[in-house]
Amino acid sequence: MSSNEMLVGNELSEEEKGWMKALEEAARAEGVKWDSRVRALLICLSKARQTNRILTMSSNEMLVGNELSEEEKGWMKALEEAARAEGVKWDSRFMLASFAIVTKGDVKKGLKRMKNWNKVSEQYDFKNVSEAEGTKWMQENMGQFMVCVGTDKTGYNGYGVHLGSFQPSVVKTDYDEKCIIRAVADNMRSNTPTLAHVRRGNFMFADMKGYGWANLSLSLDKKISSVYQDSYPIKVKRIFMVNPPSFLFALMELAKVFIKKKLLERVAPVRPEGLAEYFEGDQIPAYLGGGFTQDFWQRREDSIKIHRASVAEVESGSGPRAATVSL
Repeated sequence: MSSNEMLVGNELSEEEKGWMKALEEAARAEGVKWDSRVRALLICLSKARQTNRILTMSSNEMLVGNELSEEEKGWMKALEEAARAEGVKWDSRFMLASFAIVTKGDVKKGLKRMKNWNKVSEQYDFKNVSEAEGTKWMQENMGQFMVCVGTDKTGYNGYGVHLGSFQPSVVKTDYDEKCIIRAVADNMRSNTPTLAHVRRGNFMFADMKGYGWANLSLSLDKKISSVYQDSYPIKVKRIFMVNPPSFLFALMELAKVFIKKKLLERVAPVRPEGLAEYFEGDQIPAYLGGGFTQDFWQRREDSIKIHRASVAEVESGSGPRAATVSL
């Protein structure tokens, strides 16, 4: 048999070797152990992505990271009871668990965050735009805006943007606005593919080279920031400002209008040559002198697929054994 006929055989294509290497690096970064079945599963998973198969994942074969501690289960239960009492809706039990984890069991904060998320969702009506529509709009109108960056030395994952490529002028209609906000929300989903990622936290990475006042829109920036600030259940641990302009501090003063002080305090201005303090070389984007070459959109798509699996797992209440995911 050739390797094309037998996916779990002893011969790997160069592409499959790349898949395996990427998974191994991610597993080492998160301290996830593996055996030979996981290596075989990776090849099957990657192949299934191409053929749109349906995969049923066993928790023994794939550690998805959606287990809740007894304390977290208590947080989730208390938040659910309070939400029901006040008539506050939630998107899924995965989201409910995420709100409980991000607020560390503080029901008052959890409810506030859930209400904010519902308000943002209703006010901007972005859920009436599909994931595919939002992605397509971003690729066509701001294709150079997104930057793919690896995991930092503390184990956080995140996503990057090139602020000099942000063009507020292309957001002309309500549909445009819905698309960009939908895309931002899906970026949050890709950054929180499992409850383990929610628990650990994330970073944001903004390359400011070429950034000027034409790239700034206080009204649009305020709407976008409302997605992740005290709304979507995500912990933003650090905001890397790469290639900061001379007017960064003036910009941060303006940002105080819509960004909370606690987030601004997490801003870390850094030059490209200083990224090694925070990232291993192979996790720094190649265009900034590192070795990270993954395509942003493909990586985002793969992470969102894991997010869908996580939603199915937590919704079922039965863990990974119940998750069936269309790839």
